[in-house]
Amino acid sequence: MTSLPSQNGAIVVFLVAMLVGMSLVNRYEQHVAVRQKTR
Repeated sequence: MTSLPSQNGAIVVFLVAMLVGMSLVNRYEQHVAVRQKTR
């Protein structure tokens, strides 16, 4: 098996980081919305 080129690895890491960041933003926005509702 040949190891992936470093460029492909970087792209995969970047995509995973983007997905994690988007999920964190969604969670944060929901948290803020709930706090504004209860206010």
